[in-house]
Amino acid sequence: MKKLIKNANIITMTNLGEIRNGYIGVIDDEIDFVEQEIPNSPPSEGWTRSGRGGLSYDDCEIIDAENSIVMPGFVNAHTHTPMTLFRGMADDLNLQDWLFNHILPAEENLTPEDIYKGTKLALSEMLQSGTTCFCDMYFMCEEIIKATIESGLRANIGTGLTYSVNDGIQFETIKCINEYKNLKGTDKIKIVVSPHAIYSATPEFLQFCTTLGTTFHTHVSETKQENEDCLKKFDKTPTELLDSLGYMKKNQITNCAHCVYLTDNDIKIFAENNVSITHCPSSNLKLASGIAPIQKYIDSGINVALGTDGAASNNNLDMFNEIRLAALIHKGATCNPLAVSAQTALEMATVNGAKALGREHEIGKIEKGYKADLIFIETKSPNMTPLATTLASAVVYSASSKNLIRTMVGGETLYQV
Repeated sequence: MKKLIKNANIITMTNLGEIRNGYIGVIDDEIDFVEQEIPNSPPSEGWTRSGRGGLSYDDCEIIDAENSIVMPGFVNAHTHTPMTLFRGMADDLNLQDWLFNHILPAEENLTPEDIYKGTKLALSEMLQSGTTCFCDMYFMCEEIIKATIESGLRANIGTGLTYSVNDGIQFETIKCINEYKNLKGTDKIKIVVSPHAIYSATPEFLQFCTTLGTTFHTHVSETKQENEDCLKKFDKTPTELLDSLGYMKKNQITNCAHCVYLTDNDIKIFAENNVSITHCPSSNLKLASGIAPIQKYIDSGINVALGTDGAASNNNLDMFNEIRLAALIHKGATCNPLAVSAQTALEMATVNGAKALGREHEIGKIEKGYKADLIFIETKSPNMTPLATTLASAVVYSASSKNLIRTMVGGETLYQV
């Protein structure tokens, strides 16, 4: 299967930068070339030279991307897909009230069919807003995997591991551990170890979870109360506690969501151990958790990705919203117009998200050998006219999901207007 994308305004997310009216060649599920001009000689054995010079178009699908921006698909690095079922159910509350008094009681009633249908709804929403890969934490994850396989999306999926009773029980017998061990990945789906948070599990259980794998996804320092409670109970911040339990190591992949309240020592731990942070600006604002000092984290050398969190605390899964918000709120919070530039916001949503998920050599760039996970954003609508000086600026400050016209994963079009 070969595809030739022509007349594309390309955001490569590589050192090639932006290419106007360029070409992308796709063979099977991978990008074979990205060029300003059509190559005069076949870049690989998958193409043939035509009698007129250049490449033969006879045996490939041609996609004309005129008046479109083509860029890597977004990586939603932290979400809970089935929570679309709780969209708008408990708004205008702080996290403790929202979670413990409303969401957790509602989750007690969910069935496998609910999880499946909620995930299907979420995946449809993500495809229509440019997400091609996501990182999920929930329960009954077999249903999430089933729905994700059917959708064609890429994902890191893990059971939210919780156990808050220290009674000497064998952790291997706990329901969530058994569920995790029964999960099976695919070529597009990776199974990750996902302890929910330091406040929903004992240190002993959290330490046991580090024996299950080397790729982790968890919540860290989402609220002031979480930090204060952890300091009072353990004389450590959540980051320091997780570090002492084996989560912050260079030879592992650890993706920590939120991180609104990191101390200077926490920041040092993240930076020295290549631990990623996933910023969830909409959720943090809606639950009044605060604004993470993202520019400070970036300046400290920390990899920062972007996520929507679940639709119960957002209330949507639209990465366009998160990208724009991330580029705006930090300018306002720091009174610095250079904080989180448009390019930085796009990096957070693509290459940085790929790194946070341990997929930096697979997705997040338009480069030879990377998966053909691409999105097409039309530039003819009034809100995109005239086209900004840089394509990054156009996507971050002008575009919305209504401008998305095609989402492609592994060279296959999964959504098209």
